[in-house]
Amino acid sequence: MEEKLEVLTLLSNKIFADYLKNLINQEINGNITVLNFSEVIELVQHLKTNHNFVIALVLDVLSTKNVFDLIKAIKRDEDTNLIRIITVINEEINDKNFLYNIYTNGGHYFLNLKYAEEIEVKSVLENAINDGKRIKLLKKETLYDPLTMIFNRRGLVNGFKNMFHYTQAMMKENIIPIVFMVGILDIDNFKVINDTYGHRAGDIYLQNLTNLIEQNKRKQDVFGRYGGEEFCLGILVADIVSGIKVFNTIRESIANMKIIEKDAVISTTVSIGVTYAKLEDNSCLDVIQRADQALYIAKNKGKNRVEFKSDG
Repeated sequence: MEEKLEVLTLLSNKIFADYLKNLINQEINGNITVLNFSEVIELVQHLKTNHNFVIALVLDVLSTKNVFDLIKAIKRDEDTNLIRIITVINEEINDKNFLYNIYTNGGHYFLNLKYAEEIEVKSVLENAINDGKRIKLLKKETLYDPLTMIFNRRGLVNGFKNMFHYTQAMMKENIIPIVFMVGILDIDNFKVINDTYGHRAGDIYLQNLTNLIEQNKRKQDVFGRYGGEEFCLGILVADIVSGIKVFNTIRESIANMKIIEKDAVISTTVSIGVTYAKLEDNSCLDVIQRADQALYIAKNKGKNRVEFKSDG
């Protein structure tokens, strides 16, 4: 799917804002949204969940209230950090520290409208957009599995960190608990599929399994390929019993899944090791390790089952 360009502007100079709108609409093929200060973070948070967007923010640094706080808020988040920030001024600034602070906080593209010509404005905007596309591609290659287009192991751990810290904080404050549960799924007898029907059939099976879980998981769940024929799912639930029920439903759905490849019907099962995050865990890696131990038990007990482990 082709990426869309979304340019957000927070500008006091209406003439430049109108010029920028025409430039983006006519020559750069993107959408421009004019915002006030309170709307910037809200829209940025909304757009970052859609991976088809490349976002640039054009910011008037002298007229924007708390400009450093705004830039820091955008840059401290791993997803919004991808946003390219173009800083704009309308007058001479002799305070070198001010410009240095803008740059070091994340405003890496700079335009002084008092001196900038049309070709420079277009060049800066295009450079920021191209950098955004390049960085986004690098992140995608780093965090996503190329076959299934879901998180790889690194992406999973990044996602699990947030869930882990959230539930740990709630437990420490004795707030009504939300349980963070992790399940590692291993496809039973996957080697037989590859050996009997070929690796292409194996890849198709992995993609179909991915689609099945992606279509049924909730937006807040974190799902990815842990490696080979192993997948991992992190969920937040009200209690452990509800979580185990989720993983059993997944196991049953996969057992009923059938793939047609070269007139052959391919079907198999999964074993799932499940655990939950405890207050004494040091990180989400402890939770993943315990789920892996539970998976080992599930395999040894005959496969096609969910095994829960709370200790270790």
